[in-house]
Amino acid sequence: VFMRKMQNAFAAVPLMTVAGNHEILADFAAYKARFNMPVSDNGLSYVDMWYSFDMGPMHIIGVNTESPIDTAYIDPAMVEFLKLDFASAASKNAPWRVAYGHRP
Repeated sequence: VFMRKMQNAFAAVPLMTVAGNHEILADFAAYKARFNMPVSDNGLSYVDMWYSFDMGPMHIIGVNTESPIDTAYIDPAMVEFLKLDFASAASKNAPWRVAYGHRP
């Protein structure tokens, strides 16, 4: 319901999103259908569920803190993505590295 109500606003405002606990329904189908996040420089972005991009002196990483069964699960593919992504950011000498997710 929320996604339908906010669809027009989301279409007009630039957003960099990450999935949250409400998007778990139907394996994140509503989230994946509405938000197309970037593919990371290293090509390991996973169906818009985690990604990174550079903005000025910042290397920004969006991570997925959710799982289809709502447990404290970290996908091994995302861990591999993060290792490669941090190495890539280090090679670019990005002075700021910012990561964000839905849950702390």
